[in-house]
Amino acid sequence: MVYKIIPLATDNLDDSQVDIKNNFEQLDTSFKVDHVALTDTTADNGRHKTVTFVSQASDPTTAAEQVKSFSLEHIAAIGPLQFSKAESDSVSTPVTSVYESAAFNLAVSAFASIIDFSGLTRCLFFVSSTADTGIYNLAYGVYDAGTLKINSLLAATGFNYSVSGTTLRVRNTTANILANVRWTINFLRVE
Repeated sequence: MVYKIIPLATDNLDDSQVDIKNNFEQLDTSFKVDHVALTDTTADNGRHKTVTFVSQASDPTTAAEQVKSFSLEHIAAIGPLQFSKAESDSVSTPVTSVYESAAFNLAVSAFASIIDFSGLTRCLFFVSSTADTGIYNLAYGVYDAGTLKINSLLAATGFNYSVSGTTLRVRNTTANILANVRWTINFLRVE
């Protein structure tokens, strides 16, 4: 249904009643996408169920005493991330983590690409990986102007992070296949 601008100045109220009713039904349908429906009379009336953001083309500006939450995609390899930006045009802070879409197995001495950072200007992040055998690793990384650096924070055996150009990779350093490998990247800064 399309929203109609009604009633017209020349309409009798009973002529526009159906259109007004349809407009309220459309409003309820649209509102309940992220909210409890307007027609819901419980204590949750008017509250959010979720918040859906349309990805922005660039960082929005913030004035004094303004804070904004928004979605922005810097590069397709990462996809849209959720950001928060404090007042007076402060730096946007990512609040979303990125992780593998499905656990995978990693053969002995094999590498798996995690993410290609090309297209970004700057990025600061933590990366962690785990597998069924209790093997894990945690590292921090910096991508700056085409250079990717990674530093392990744990002396864990089994996983090793490496760099191939602008791509972060994880490697199996055990003598066995690693099952159900999972990774997560927590972004601290993305530009």
